[in-house]
Amino acid sequence: MEHVLAECEESARKQIWRLAEDFWSRKNLPWYEPSYGTQLGCALINFKDDKGKIQTGATRLYRILITESMHLTWKIRCEWKIARESDPDKKHSEKEVENRWFHAINQRLKFDCLMTDNLRYGRKALRSSLVKKTWEGTLQNEEDLPDNWYIKSGVLVGRVMRRPQGRNR
Repeated sequence: MEHVLAECEESARKQIWRLAEDFWSRKNLPWYEPSYGTQLGCALINFKDDKGKIQTGATRLYRILITESMHLTWKIRCEWKIARESDPDKKHSEKEVENRWFHAINQRLKFDCLMTDNLRYGRKALRSSLVKKTWEGTLQNEEDLPDNWYIKSGVLVGRVMRRPQGRNR
C-alpha cells in the first residue's frame, strides 16, 4: 500500500497529487507533498489562522482532497494492474485521470450540498455555513452564484470535465 500511495511511478499518483495541489492553491494556503504517513493521518491535520483558531473550511477541504486523491490513486493502480494486466499500452490517459479526479471532487461537493437538507436529515444535516467555508474559492463562477448555491444543482468545482479525444463515447 505504501508503494502505491507514495512511491509508484507507474500509476497516476503524481498527476493526481498535482491536481490536488493546484486545487488547494485556490485557498491560498501552503501545500505540503503528502507523505504516506500524512495520507494515513490526514484526519488529524488542522489548519489554524494567525490567532490559533482552526480554519474549519480549509481543514475539511484538505481532508477531502487527500482522501479522494488517495482513493483514486488506489483505484487506478488496481484497474491497471488487474483489469488491464499491467499492460504499458493500456495505462490511463492524463485526460481520463483528470476527469475522474474532478468527478470525485464534484461528487463530494454534490453530497455536501445534499447533506445540508434539514428536512431530510434533521440534526444530522451539515451546516450550510460549513459547506460554504469548505468550498469557497474553489467553485466555478463563484462570484455569480446566489447566496444559497448549495441548494441549487449544477455547481462545479473549477472546471467542466472534458471528453477524451477519439470516438464518440
